[in-house]
Amino acid sequence: MHLTTTVAQGHSQQRPSKTDIKTSSSAITMSSEEHVPSPEDPTVGSVSSKEDHCNDGQCAPVVTVSGGKHKQTPVEAVQYRLQDKYGRKIQPERLYRIPLVPIDCRFGVIREDKLARDALKATIKMQRRIQAATMTVVFCIRRPGCGSCRDHGQQLVTLVEELNTNEQKMLLDANSSHGGSNRKQSKQRRSEGQKVALVGVTKHGEGVDDSAMLNFYQTYFGRYPLFKDQHWKTYKALGGRKISYVNFALRRPKMKRRYTKMNIENVFFGGDIWTQGGVLVFDRSGELRHVQYEEYGKRLNVDEIRTALQQIQTDQRK
Repeated sequence: MHLTTTVAQGHSQQRPSKTDIKTSSSAITMSSEEHVPSPEDPTVGSVSSKEDHCNDGQCAPVVTVSGGKHKQTPVEAVQYRLQDKYGRKIQPERLYRIPLVPIDCRFGVIREDKLARDALKATIKMQRRIQAATMTVVFCIRRPGCGSCRDHGQQLVTLVEELNTNEQKMLLDANSSHGGSNRKQSKQRRSEGQKVALVGVTKHGEGVDDSAMLNFYQTYFGRYPLFKDQHWKTYKALGGRKISYVNFALRRPKMKRRYTKMNIENVFFGGDIWTQGGVLVFDRSGELRHVQYEEYGKRLNVDEIRTALQQIQTDQRK
């Protein structure tokens, strides 16, 4: 039987009474198998009200969240602000300052360029410029040798290249219709063309499992850029969630069959296999807009990520 514990938001460290648990309208259910992030984690803060997102009448962009134990549809997910199942929320301002080190895999050798280390927000801004994009998808990889992470990488590459191919076709159509009575329509369609940049973040870099990382980069991640988060702060921001030993053992046979069917090589050892990652989506201003938690044993909900990107496109056209 799967055990759950109910925790009321904003409650003190004292154990709540049964009445408090039943009557709290903002109670959150969390798995007893999951790892609860430490209150000292600088990237995680307590739940705040809607007013905390607004200053002088101007509100920050709404961030949607999914994964973990969330069971909401893509449409429902858009209605929620960023709040994980522990009753805490990611603080984007601190997330943006997390330092990332570029990992150069282009010449068949893994090299870290520590002199080029920069904050996450500056990194995604640079990648938007390099990849000529207006949105960025950041994949926080649990382990480059992991078969599930390699499957997720392929899913994201397929999604990004599909969206970018459609955008390119739209731009070509807009350019061909430029002029005359179609000038207004052409201008509108050109403004709708918005590419997506893709970036990978890993816990480990040079010297941990170079062959697995190189294989991930070349075969499963479309040679999109990789960066090292030395102190795992992006993973802490995603809740520091760890795979339980029971869940790992129970799902292993099924996942092994899936890897064989999909022709994915799973490298069992090499780096941390327990701390889970996820997907972060940023708009053209570098603001965090959507989060999808990794759920061990499950594929990414690509339709939901596509919906989030399309919503960003709609907002950016306004």
